Amino acid sequence: MKNLALGALLAAVVLFAWGFVFWGLIPTPGMHMHPDEAAFQQYLTESIPQSGAYYIPYPQDSQDAEAIARHEAGPHAFLFIRMEGESVMPPSMMIGGFLHMLITALLIGMLLRMLLPSLPTWRNRVLFVALVGVTVAFWSDFAWPIWWRTPWTFFAWMAVYDLVGWTLAGTVLARFVRPAA
Repeated sequence: MKNLALGALLAAVVLFAWGFVFWGLIPTPGMHMHPDEAAFQQYLTESIPQSGAYYIPYPQDSQDAEAIARHEAGPHAFLFIRMEGESVMPPSMMIGGFLHMLITALLIGMLLRMLLPSLPTWRNRVLFVALVGVTVAFWSDFAWPIWWRTPWTFFAWMAVYDLVGWTLAGTVLARFVRPAA
């Protein structure tokens, strides 16, 4: 159990560092800047009633002909908005993000430990964790463009982040979660 905990902790550190490099140093394809952010921000402040998720136009049911016609004519959007101001990267976000990575690494490490008889080599264990990353990316990241018609470019980029991150984390987990000598 000690090896699992240490491996998960170090895998979370690797994931955290990878997130810093990926999101902080590499431009994000599919992410656009509004040409007049201040005016758009003011418009959002005046027109959105509260923080939350908004699908625009939102058909109340399959018979909402007006909303369906507006949807078909475009534009339509899925908007996540937080009305309250806050720090760009508060410590609570960093701590929460690290805990999210740690718990996920622990869960994947537990799966790895359960499958050790089938994964005797370091390479096989790394490939297993990478496959878990591919599965998570395929399920989660690609669902957005399929079901909500969000941009493929952005979510394909997120899938790259997941795949590389879990492959890197797998190299660490595979070193600590291994068959007994």
